[in-house]
Amino acid sequence: MMYFQHGGKIGDLIYALPVIRALGGGTLFMGENKKGDFPLASKEALLPLLQAQSYIKDVYMHVPDGAAALDLSVYLGHWGFVSQMPLWEGAARWLGLPVSIADDPWLKVRPRYIARTVYCRSLDRNTHSGNGNSEQYPDHYESVFLGSPAEYVAFAAAGHDGIRYWPTANLLEAAEIIAGCEKFYSNTTGLLAVALGVGKKPMHIERSPLVSRMVPEHPFPNRGW
Repeated sequence: MMYFQHGGKIGDLIYALPVIRALGGGTLFMGENKKGDFPLASKEALLPLLQAQSYIKDVYMHVPDGAAALDLSVYLGHWGFVSQMPLWEGAARWLGLPVSIADDPWLKVRPRYIARTVYCRSLDRNTHSGNGNSEQYPDHYESVFLGSPAEYVAFAAAGHDGIRYWPTANLLEAAEIIAGCEKFYSNTTGLLAVALGVGKKPMHIERSPLVSRMVPEHPFPNRGW
């Protein structure tokens, strides 16, 4: 059995899961990242989703001393072109795997219908631009917002208070709701990674601070960032 570790953010780790699946699965250690320790709250939110995947044999909340594990976050600091391709493709190229490893959904969950449309919007200024006006989020009918309370407060304050906030206990619950919706709108967030993992193609996403609108097609159709 192989051992893996990852110290990136939530989205980075989720994008690394196709690599773990392609290598036959194994045990995953959630470790530190370049900015410090992987936040405990993020680990706890991820745990049920990771445990639900058959190729994840076990999950540890830290990297044991002396652990001999393949660090799937190392390549992020060594590939200058990683921003020009999906994160799993960078990892796949680094390990000599085919870039088709994520063609099939790599997150298996039971779809749960809560609303026709799901919205997510990170507060990270590096993942969006403008204030997200109502033209960018045109579908208010039977819609919910997933994310943190702070993210929803900012989203509602930008004119979207007609969209309900739907709290979730963890990322497994969020993934089930995303898998059960018809439309998914998001900027670059951990929940965007979840959506791609369950096979949901985003309707619109914000690409960068230099783009002042939502774009209708993902830059990497059926593949993700």
